[in-house]
Amino acid sequence: MALIFQFLKHIYENQLDMLQRQLTREPYDSPRLEIAERVPDYAKTGVYAPEWLEQIEPSDFSLVGYQHHEPLTAPMAV
Repeated sequence: MALIFQFLKHIYENQLDMLQRQLTREPYDSPRLEIAERVPDYAKTGVYAPEWLEQIEPSDFSLVGYQHHEPLTAPMAV
């Protein structure tokens, strides 16, 4: 199940070209989150180990298979 939240959406006329390009893009497959083996897996062990929150490093996580389209730019109203 996917939850999508959208807030305060509005589009200005000078942003329509960018929006049309965005709507023609095909979505990529979702990436996979890999977590280093050194990080305890609560789902497997059933052991709650909050001390690990202070030991986890950003390098313990990697996003595998992430793809993105070229950036879109549009004028912004100020």
